[in-house]
Amino acid sequence: NKKTSTYKIHNYIHTDSADDTDESYAELKVRCLGLSDLDAVQKMAYYFLERSKLNKTCSFIAGQKAASLDPMDLITLTDGLTGWDVKKFRVMNIGINPDDTVSLECLEEHDAFYDDVYDSTVMDFYDTTLPDPLAEPVAVAAASLTEEVYYYRNRSFTRLLLDFTAPTPEVDPFWDYAEIYMKIGSGDYKYLTKSEGDYIIDPVDEGDTYYLKMKSVNIFGNKGADGNDVVVSKTIVGKTDVPTNLTSMTAAANGDSVSIFADPIADPDIEGYEVRMGDAWDGAIFISFNKNCSLRLNGVRPGTHKFWMSPRDNAGVYSATPVSAEVKVFIPPGYSELADYGAEAWDFSAGSHDNTEQDTYDTDDALKCSHTSDVLTGTWSSGTQDLNAIEDVRIWGDFRMFFESSDTTWNGVAPDPTTWNDLGATLSWTEIFNPSVAGKIEAILYYSTDNSNWDEISFFEVLCAEVTARYIKVDITITDPTLDSNLWLKELNMVAYEGPQ
Repeated sequence: NKKTSTYKIHNYIHTDSADDTDESYAELKVRCLGLSDLDAVQKMAYYFLERSKLNKTCSFIAGQKAASLDPMDLITLTDGLTGWDVKKFRVMNIGINPDDTVSLECLEEHDAFYDDVYDSTVMDFYDTTLPDPLAEPVAVAAASLTEEVYYYRNRSFTRLLLDFTAPTPEVDPFWDYAEIYMKIGSGDYKYLTKSEGDYIIDPVDEGDTYYLKMKSVNIFGNKGADGNDVVVSKTIVGKTDVPTNLTSMTAAANGDSVSIFADPIADPDIEGYEVRMGDAWDGAIFISFNKNCSLRLNGVRPGTHKFWMSPRDNAGVYSATPVSAEVKVFIPPGYSELADYGAEAWDFSAGSHDNTEQDTYDTDDALKCSHTSDVLTGTWSSGTQDLNAIEDVRIWGDFRMFFESSDTTWNGVAPDPTTWNDLGATLSWTEIFNPSVAGKIEAILYYSTDNSNWDEISFFEVLCAEVTARYIKVDITITDPTLDSNLWLKELNMVAYEGPQ
């Protein structure tokens, strides 16, 4: 009414018979203020009716470029999950987030809304099969465990690297993370953490078997069944490199003193340098183990001696090829051999045996441990030697030794059906046939002037002893590392020299 500037409300009802027959009847009331033309009202009714049948909204977070949008702007969206391909939406609300992303709320648009004709057949609907949010999450794939050796402050450490592939959004759009559980050996699983793709356990212990279990969890908190958890395991080997070989060593004699030295190596994990004396490294007499690769020995028995040296790491591993040097220690000037010394045989046929026995090695008389009742240590006592008078003497023996073990035989190293691949093609002959551990010998010299009160000198297997005595005897103890090995000691050939009076 133009004269009174008021509006009169008229009710216009339009029924959608298609929806009515589909048992989805609903009424929508819309106030079209400002419209007095029935034809215009009908067109608006078509618009609202068509929109109400779709009226889909969506909310999502976009990047910084979306900040230029304003409410009522028209955009298009493409989404494979919903089947949208350049689908039109109108921006309704926009917000800037603290991380500079943009939150958008949009309302669906369609060209058919604005053609002034009501036609439900032009409306496009998309059927899509969405995953069930209550369904069990998909398990991870391609899970693997690898160990990695690294170095810190000149020491090696081992860590375990877990890697797996999470399900893609196309496979499981609701997948969130995997719970990681671990057990060592036959222990129980313990929860460690949650991860979306990998995990590091640092450090781990060599020789232990680690089991890691991954349980999938989705964004709704649903977890995979225990029987579908992915489990991987690995036994830790750790560092396998052997220490670098020494380039050389030097042994120099000055009287009855011998100085031994070499240039150190720069490898990590080196605990020290071991020195032995003998014809070969395996079975040689242990002399010392020192942080530095230098050593001075005093009172070394006369004769030609071969000294060996090898670096040893904190795992007890030696270099592949120990180095050696020979030196000759002379009998001091003015000393002469006691002619009547050695009346008792030093071929181990006499004396007393405690888990030892006389045998032959390369046709020579020799002493070895008997391994009675699987005991690996035995001792031979020589009995008392009479020098016939109290003498000031230097006394020593040969102490020639040889070591045998199944480690150094074909049957021990490569029993049937061992192949070359089993032995390790990258190993040298020395590394393949090197014994894992050698035997040990200890000798003690006992001396007395009256055959009643006795004194003793240890380390007699290396050094000569200067004593004032009439009676002497020797105890020799042999310790083998395993039942299938033997350290042999050949005839001692004990000698005594009398010095200047």
